[in-house]
Amino acid sequence: MKKDYLTKLLRDECKYWSKKKVLITAPTGMGKSTFIIHELLPYLKERGKKLLILCNRRLLRDQYWQNLVQVYGCYDDLEKSVELMTYQQLAEKMNKGSCIEGLFCNVDTIVCDEAHYFYADSDFNGSGTFTLLQAIVYAGMKKTIIFMSATMEKVSPLIRQTIRNGYNKLSRYGEYWKSYDGCGEIIDKDFSHCADYERFHCVCMPDMDSLLGAIAESPKKSVLFIDNKEKGAEAKAALIKTGKVEAGNIAVLNAENIDDGENNVVIRNLTMANQLACKILITTSVLDNGVSIHDSEVGNLVIMTESKVSFLQMLGRIRAENVEYCNLYFVKRDDEIFKKRMLSYKSELEKFNDLNMFELNRNMDYYLHVVWDEDDAEKAVFYKKALVLADSGFQIYSLPETKARLVHKGTGLFVNEFAKCKIGDMYIAESKFYSLAVKNPLNVIYEQMKWIGKNADELEIRDSTYLKEKEKRMKEDLLKVKRVEKAALQEIKEKIVKEYRKDFFPDIYANNGTISNEKLDEVCKRFGLHFQTETDENRRKVYSIVEA
Repeated sequence: MKKDYLTKLLRDECKYWSKKKVLITAPTGMGKSTFIIHELLPYLKERGKKLLILCNRRLLRDQYWQNLVQVYGCYDDLEKSVELMTYQQLAEKMNKGSCIEGLFCNVDTIVCDEAHYFYADSDFNGSGTFTLLQAIVYAGMKKTIIFMSATMEKVSPLIRQTIRNGYNKLSRYGEYWKSYDGCGEIIDKDFSHCADYERFHCVCMPDMDSLLGAIAESPKKSVLFIDNKEKGAEAKAALIKTGKVEAGNIAVLNAENIDDGENNVVIRNLTMANQLACKILITTSVLDNGVSIHDSEVGNLVIMTESKVSFLQMLGRIRAENVEYCNLYFVKRDDEIFKKRMLSYKSELEKFNDLNMFELNRNMDYYLHVVWDEDDAEKAVFYKKALVLADSGFQIYSLPETKARLVHKGTGLFVNEFAKCKIGDMYIAESKFYSLAVKNPLNVIYEQMKWIGKNADELEIRDSTYLKEKEKRMKEDLLKVKRVEKAALQEIKEKIVKEYRKDFFPDIYANNGTISNEKLDEVCKRFGLHFQTETDENRRKVYSIVEA
């Protein structure tokens, strides 16, 4: 698919979007940012109008900047035409007292790129998503606002309700209603049917060790999206342990180290050249949006998430224009993992449902104190997700009709409805995955493959190289038992139980970390070996294990 496809498709239509609210759903590779910079921006510039581009990641902002400097040769000209900012920067300005209407006063059109941010980041960035979207819509009601994302499905209902509520409030209580005529009109541009995932070959690995072994051996470059920074560090250590990849060829990115000097080369190559400067990149969701990887040497992708939005965003980092074939790895996981997460989301959802607006604002000081109370860390973590302290004037999503009087000095505590929505969706997703995994762990992978239009028969299922190697080592340890006496045999049995029981004979009961001779004989038979007892020249019992 050509990079300028979206540019050609919307070239004429965008001229009729004045004051309207436009939702563009377009898969990665259709040129959303190209359309903004090379079509919309020149159109606005010719008419003396300014464009504000908002995005959700600093790396994406940097990539926008690199694209802009290819277009503009004069900074003064650029500054008059376009402003570039992350959502987090805008939220910080508001938190420091800046008036958002003032920030928007010279702007004609606002682009909210990667708009799924308002949904996807809501459960850890409440005031920066729930409050911010309402403030942007409310303050920008008489402006053109364009929301863009490859994954608009979940966030679209939130955006629509915010627009409807904001328009109704302003037209009813604001200036003369005719000044808002047409500002609440929503235009849908859905190109999701253009998504192309043909380049991905789905592979199921039985365990993490086998996955990392395959990644280490592959001559191709690899990108691994891992749950958190701790698991990222563990994955790097395991890769180095294989002896097939050097530490210098592995980069680990997370929110805390993305600005470290050691990652400068990796970041610079990603944002400026769209290339991987290392053989293996391990990253958290800090890289899940916006940044494009146009590196033909990339051949392996690992994604560890149950969120459809995050999954598709991470998948979209590997661009079809340059990567014709890429292994998409899944790891088979036990149903207990999904059960644990399901129960966690269920508990949070129940806490959300127990929140009461009247009680929140009647005892506002108490709840604000709890958020920062380290004596009850669990409760503090929940309230940071669930509650938002915000200017009541911008709360248009779900403000109760009779509770407005409860707000104190223009601010109030509000339930973070976006976070509640996401947590509820994840509770449903984890419940579904748990049910599927109980029947067959592969069913979870099949379900995720449906997200990209893949059938179950397209999945390559590989055996565990890790278990094969471990089984080989166990048999070698067992065969070392040659005419040993009772005390030495006891030590060997304890070692066998400790190192191998979990993987190869969990059904055989181990008492105090060991097994009986009869049970050891049973283990040997399972692996084609024979446990035998003899009497030596001194009439003492000695034990040996031999090939059957």
